Amino acid sequence: MSDDIKQLLEEGVAASQSGDKERAAELLTQVLNQDPDNVQALYYLASVQTDPHKSKEYLEKAAAIAPDNESVQKALKKVTAKIQGKSSVEERAQEARAKAKELAGKEFQSDLLDAIPDAPKSVSIAGLFAAGVGVFRQSLTAFLTRGSNMENAVKHASWWRFWVAAVTGSLASAVIFFITELIGPQLTISRLIVGLVGLVLSTIIGAVAVYVGSYFIRGWLGNHNAELVDYAYALAVPWVFGTIANALVLFVVDLVGKANILSLVGLIASGVIVWLVMSAQIKGLKAVGGSSRLWLNSIAMLMTTAIFYMLVVGIYNSIILSPIRLAFG
Repeated sequence: MSDDIKQLLEEGVAASQSGDKERAAELLTQVLNQDPDNVQALYYLASVQTDPHKSKEYLEKAAAIAPDNESVQKALKKVTAKIQGKSSVEERAQEARAKAKELAGKEFQSDLLDAIPDAPKSVSIAGLFAAGVGVFRQSLTAFLTRGSNMENAVKHASWWRFWVAAVTGSLASAVIFFITELIGPQLTISRLIVGLVGLVLSTIIGAVAVYVGSYFIRGWLGNHNAELVDYAYALAVPWVFGTIANALVLFVVDLVGKANILSLVGLIASGVIVWLVMSAQIKGLKAVGGSSRLWLNSIAMLMTTAIFYMLVVGIYNSIILSPIRLAFG
């Protein structure tokens, strides 16, 4: 080995050991350009590679030249195991993605679908998600424009669309409250289980509450010339984004802290949300033929929905969630 190559090798090894990978790679490559079979240069050049496959390539060449070199063999085994482990993880991830995609696209049939007028015969998870996103966009537009799109929205009213809207709003709100539960202090198994059970039950109860509120108020105050499905859908569409926005306000207040000023800001924000929801609901009620007591219809629907929800939630808290808390401490 010439003195020049020896000096380059020593400087390259020193750079490698000090963590200067770019300098080490440059110097060791110069060594190999002049001495391609230099095992030490191959070994250290392998150590500064970011790509494990490239490291393996250099180590395999070094092992072929010096099969008895323990350091080379040990490094080669290590990088090979790393590549195989990475490949295994990637394969499992690909399989999981493929299964998730297959599940999302798989259509399901249910007696529940048969029980909902205008519902499709079968529906996939992807289809449900797309329907939910569509309703959310419609609700957001109604919320931001105070119902300028409601006349067109109620033309497409159906019980299937109503229940998609009710479940979308309830599920999104339940997820926000579940996250609030998770990020609270001292997360325990009890709180996690209570949160998951609450997530499912709150979604169901919230969706039913929207129907109960619409049905009850139409019978009491509503315009009887309008079909119940049109009346319910006109109230439900603005409610979707309203309930999600209100849940986000409560989430922020709970996250930042319930100081007096912040609680007041949250209360004002909730009031503005309710006002915008009501404005859009009134536009929807006018679109289905309503002409009198529209503000009262909107207020009564929101109050009835909230009261029904709180009553049922109070019952399941006592009957279901309290025993879970006691059981898991």
